[in-house]
Amino acid sequence: MNTACLVLFALAILYSSCLCLPPGSYVEYKMHLKNLNQSKFKCGTPQPRLVNSLSILNKTNVNVLPKFTVLYKCECTGVCDLPGYSCRATVEDPVTLHFKVRNKYLIGQARNAKTCGCIMICLCLPPGSYVEYKIHIKNVSQFKCGTPQPRLVNSLSILNETNVNVLPKFTVLYKCECTGVCDLPGYSCRATDEDPVTLHFKVGNKFLIGKVRNATTCGCIEKIKRIGLYDCK
Repeated sequence: MNTACLVLFALAILYSSCLCLPPGSYVEYKMHLKNLNQSKFKCGTPQPRLVNSLSILNKTNVNVLPKFTVLYKCECTGVCDLPGYSCRATVEDPVTLHFKVRNKYLIGQARNAKTCGCIMICLCLPPGSYVEYKIHIKNVSQFKCGTPQPRLVNSLSILNETNVNVLPKFTVLYKCECTGVCDLPGYSCRATDEDPVTLHFKVGNKFLIGKVRNATTCGCIEKIKRIGLYDCK
């Protein structure tokens, strides 16, 4: 058997093995998302997903091996019938993963989804919620201004800080902006009543307090076009 045949044979074994991460899995993931948007899947069994090893180790710009691993996830694996609900893990198993960074061996802790269920989006902060938010904005014309909705908010914007490592990086606040439309021209969906909220953050070794407001009721309020206030972004 010549060298070319040996290489092809080795690649065939590699791509058929569950231990590898073929480039094709990203294509399959994109196809799955395309079919998911057509509502062909219901929230059910966790599915394997490629995860960047750097995100598990919370590192950047280092040469880590393996570069990717597979974890079982529920996000974007199926749709939920109830509005405002999303497919999320209801039971998870802890997983210990081993990585190599140059001459050092590192341990990473992660979690594999064991069962999936439909959970209100406001109960979690998955990366997929931004995608769900963008889909919601696209379809916002189908909604009437009414109940406040959960929105991801960057913690830095609450603390009025930039370029600092704050934990948690995001939080959830209830907003009225971009949650529904108003029948009257020149009016926009805004909070008519709000509750004060005190949030706690950690920056380095310091603990900081941020004061914000949660919308409790929404209503149609006239836009102030001259300063761009109330624009839906």
